[in-house]
Amino acid sequence: PSERALHRGTRGEEVIERVGASATEGCVMTEALAELFDVLHDGDIVEHSFVGGVLKLKIEIKYLAERVRPEYRFFFLELTGVRDLLFQAWMLPPSEAAVITSTDDIFRVEIQILSATWSEAEGTVTVVLDQYSRKTTFAGGQLVFRADGFSVRDEAGAAISLEALSAIATSYWDEFAERAEMRNRQAPKS
Repeated sequence: PSERALHRGTRGEEVIERVGASATEGCVMTEALAELFDVLHDGDIVEHSFVGGVLKLKIEIKYLAERVRPEYRFFFLELTGVRDLLFQAWMLPPSEAAVITSTDDIFRVEIQILSATWSEAEGTVTVVLDQYSRKTTFAGGQLVFRADGFSVRDEAGAAISLEALSAIATSYWDEFAERAEMRNRQAPKS
């Protein structure tokens, strides 16, 4: 029998994990994680810690965070039950991709979230990352992992659901498109 366990995370936020989950539920969690990273695209991972299967990421994404409170710039993501984590790095100069498994090496510099996908067959999430620092030997790559649960908090520590974060992002991008359309209508025709 499968069930979902709701418990409090390290800062009191609600964390959903699958317990004895079926393959279908694992796919739902994996799909949700991919959706979460897609919502956070353009965000920079600026800090991390990885202890006991818990990966904590501080993500700077001002254009979304300031919609929660104008002075905010970050969200805090906690992934639980993280395993099989590896980074398929795009090396500089270009060569065969290297596989990096140390989170300290992966997140040595700020690294930008570009997109994410999930594999039902593998039960994995793949996050495409990019970076521009000369302090490392890779230009970006694909972070591949499995996880059992996640939570997102704002700068005050308040939990934010994936649905709420998606709504914030949709609102931002809808307004962005409206502004672009308005500029195009106002631009002089040649």
